[in-house]
Amino acid sequence: MQGNVKKSVMAIPSIVHAAATAIRDELSIDRTDLKPVEPDRLIPARLTIIPLIVVIVACGLGDGIIEAVRYFLTYTPDTASSSVVIGLDDELDYAFTVVPPIIFGILACIAMRLLRLPAPNCPHRRISVRTGVLAFFVALIPLVLNNWLLQFAITVLHFRFFTGTPLSLLSPFAEGTMMVAYAAAGLEEEPIALGLVAVGLRRCKVSWPAIAAVAVLLRLSYHLYYGPAIVSWALWPLLYVMLYRRIGSIVPMILAHGVNDLAIALDTWWQSHMVIAHLSDRVVPAMAWVGVAIVVVVIVRRTVLGMRAVRAAKA
Repeated sequence: MQGNVKKSVMAIPSIVHAAATAIRDELSIDRTDLKPVEPDRLIPARLTIIPLIVVIVACGLGDGIIEAVRYFLTYTPDTASSSVVIGLDDELDYAFTVVPPIIFGILACIAMRLLRLPAPNCPHRRISVRTGVLAFFVALIPLVLNNWLLQFAITVLHFRFFTGTPLSLLSPFAEGTMMVAYAAAGLEEEPIALGLVAVGLRRCKVSWPAIAAVAVLLRLSYHLYYGPAIVSWALWPLLYVMLYRRIGSIVPMILAHGVNDLAIALDTWWQSHMVIAHLSDRVVPAMAWVGVAIVVVVIVRRTVLGMRAVRAAKA
């Protein structure tokens, strides 16, 4: 009995080392197949690709970034308390504000595809349905972490948090438009703030850590209307860059982002009708825990395979 316990204790360092190696190997996998352009074409590529990224970011997210910065610099509790009413006369204008970001999100997807075409060693990667479903649950983890880290920043670190301006919708059409806008949030943001930035900069021979830094700055600037506490969201774009590099597709992140924001919108809508749905605070976190289980299974499996390989090498 004591011998078995001693063997188990002695095996702990090797298990920890195997698990650390498994995590390192998982993080080192690059399935984007993105290679920098040839050295003799690097400068022309940068002069073409970087302005393209800037234009699409400016057109797709520029208004949102400007409004977020303006709100961040001019916020007072009095301005936040005033409600914006979307009446019958304003609903079409409100609907048209939803369309341009979606259009430029789609254009960013097209640009991502075109940026891969000149290089035969950068094929279009299509992940399997199984991998996509698993990655969807994993992609929910950073979004749920956002809420927990935001609460930590507010309650423990005492970072200031800005309350948003209430939006009053007076027609079913306006409410439906709002639902579409929330559901399409992933299509508006992920192709631009994640996909285009990663593909374009990687083709320009920019390192993955630098790409992650750009993605973090871009994402946080777009959400500055939450106030200084928004720094707690820096982990979200960082993990999304790592996940994109690991699986080679942004589709799971687009879907996860849309589902998370739609759950928040539905909770708000049902709450206004005196119904508590708990989609964003129970259902989505439960799905994120499925993602955690998937990550654990992948790491454990790779750890076991690594230990078996070590034992086979010693035998």
